[in-house]
Parts: sequence; C-alpha cells; structure tokens
Amino acid sequence: MLYETLEELESQPLPEPTPSFPTVLIASPQGDSHLLSLITPEILLKHQGFPVIRLPQVAPDVLLSHTTTHNPILILTCLLDSCVPAIQHLLYELEKKAVTIPVYIGGIGLKRHNQQELQYYYSGPLFYCKNAVDCAKCISQEYVPA
Repeated sequence: MLYETLEELESQPLPEPTPSFPTVLIASPQGDSHLLSLITPEILLKHQGFPVIRLPQVAPDVLLSHTTTHNPILILTCLLDSCVPAIQHLLYELEKKAVTIPVYIGGIGLKRHNQQELQYYYSGPLFYCKNAVDCAKCISQEYVPA
C-alpha cells in the first residue's frame, strides 16, 4: 500500500524487511548531487518491507560491489541531462562484468528516447519510469500483494 501524503507515511512504524523481497539499490551517477529523489523512494520502499541501500553519486566499482553482494534491483535516477553519460558508463560497467540485474531508470534528466540509447550499453532488463518515485511504485507493484 502506498500512502497519499508524507505525513501519513511518517506516522507509520517502519516494518522489518521482508526476507523474500530483493534489496533495492537507489543510486545517482557521479555529478548528480540531488538527495531528495533518492530519499523519497527509499522511504516508500522501506515502508513496503524492502531492504534499501542509498548510493548517491555512486562510482562504478562501488555499484559493482553491491551487485555482487546483494543480487539487487537497481534504481538509477538522474536530474541533470549532463549526467546521462555517467549513467551510460554505469550501465556499461555492469554489462562488462556480465551483471544482469533489473535496472529501473528515471528522472528529469532521462528523456524517454534515452531508454533506447541506454539499452545499447546494457543487455539486462531495463525499465524506464518518469522518476525515482515511479520506479519505486513499479517495484512495489511487482512484489507487494494488492
């Protein structure tokens, strides 16, 4: 269940992570220094029972270490158009290491036409969402019973 307001969400106790849910990595590329678009989906997913790791301005080696440790789902968010090459690089590094975890991408810096361009760098499952909150909603709908 997703909440209508932040106040409603904040009033609820944070549940223990659900063991059957995958870990969700919420990351932004280097050069994209926003936190709000990382924190909001983190809160939403934690309240749904997902274990979440936030990785602001993540370097490829740090991201790769988390993918081998957790076998996660990844949310990549980008507010700046200038950060699209950094997203491409992160996806390329995942591809180079044969990592094929589901990746949800979203944010104002990622236009819908970027999805096809990004698929060139990554052959694993890649899903486009409007923003990181929509990414969290898509993941939640897939794993949380209605």
